[in-house]
Amino acid sequence: MKTLLISMFAFFLLLLSGCTSPFSISFTMESIGNYRAGITIDRNKNYSIRRQNIYLDRQSGVENISTAQGKISDKDYTALKELIVQSRLFSMNDAYGFDETKDHSNTSALENILYQITYSNGRRSKSITIRPNSGNAYPQKFPELISFLSRYISEHIK
Repeated sequence: MKTLLISMFAFFLLLLSGCTSPFSISFTMESIGNYRAGITIDRNKNYSIRRQNIYLDRQSGVENISTAQGKISDKDYTALKELIVQSRLFSMNDAYGFDETKDHSNTSALENILYQITYSNGRRSKSITIRPNSGNAYPQKFPELISFLSRYISEHIK
């Protein structure tokens, strides 16, 4: 009985350490050939944002990439961490929306956007690529995670 209690306590500590360990996340949203925006948040809570209007750059012949860097606040980091945990990224598929049997001739503008997330926590890493469509089923909080990261980019870049 004592061994069982010790094992359960050790397992509980292992779970706690996994949930509180530092993580890194990269998120990119891109309308192929038109627009790209992304954010990377490292294990030290530093963020780097990059945004480019590819279409306008191609028209002008000059590449104009907007960037921003800083440190994510503890409040935002906690909110982000909670959304990541609730999204269960490690249990998600590696790709969504690339069903070859679908007829893409009648695709909406939103379905031409690609989202990419790479998440690392400890030795584990997960990359997910998404082409949104109404048939995709995600964990309940995952769309909120995408919204959080998109909004963070918009709010922290000129």
